[in-house]
Amino acid sequence: MEVITKTLDELIDIPPNHFVFDIETTGLNSNYCKVILIGILFNQDNKTVIKQFFADTEDDEKELLLSFINTIKNYQNHITFNGLTFDIPFLNTRLKKHNIDFYLSKNDDIDILKLIRPFKEKLSLSDCKLKTIEKYLGIHREDTISGKE
Repeated sequence: MEVITKTLDELIDIPPNHFVFDIETTGLNSNYCKVILIGILFNQDNKTVIKQFFADTEDDEKELLLSFINTIKNYQNHITFNGLTFDIPFLNTRLKKHNIDFYLSKNDDIDILKLIRPFKEKLSLSDCKLKTIEKYLGIHREDTISGKE
């Protein structure tokens, strides 16, 4: 497993005791597919930290999950995009599969997709995909690899 950490010079405005996270998996079925990447963003010592946990092999999943938990255990809440439907249930299933005594609560989550979806038409969005919302907000990024890949 590999952990990449980058500390930003500027402080991104994240509510206190919150972290932002996203996962990448080998597929959509949490009973059989595995978590291969978790990216988190949080504030620490007046700086914003980005940390990515990469599984070099599918056998690294348990270590990846334990490293993630160790990093976020002191934060009370999390922010996701579609985390209520996908990321949180997927992680909780994988934690249980590895007999790891940890649970991410949906009640502690701010799901950006859930907040935006009711305003889709008022904002004249064609859909609520992350790329569409980013474009609306003036965020332009180029991915070197697609989520599907």
